Amino acid sequence: FYNLLVGCADGLTWKLWTYKDGYLSISPKPWSPTDLSKETQVTIIRTKRINDWDAWEEVYPKCKAAVGEVMKRAAGSGKLEGRNKVQFEIFSADFIVTCDKDVYLL
Repeated sequence: FYNLLVGCADGLTWKLWTYKDGYLSISPKPWSPTDLSKETQVTIIRTKRINDWDAWEEVYPKCKAAVGEVMKRAAGSGKLEGRNKVQFEIFSADFIVTCDKDVYLL
């Protein structure tokens, strides 16, 4: 889940954009802390385009909201420091999605 965070020239305002397209990684095997095989390393195996996943329309807004909340809290607590000039950061966020389509930001 890719994101672009832009700090505006005023050093106080932050804008967040999220990229809706990407890849979905699904492990063919249940995760185990002792299994180091390629099949459980979902960061290596891209299963399919995320837009082809039926649940994405429901899950995407939840992922977007979670990242937005983290950025809001970071800015509100002074963890994001503007430099009085335009700046940006591109970052990704990983989620676990349950069978009930709840999302957990890792």
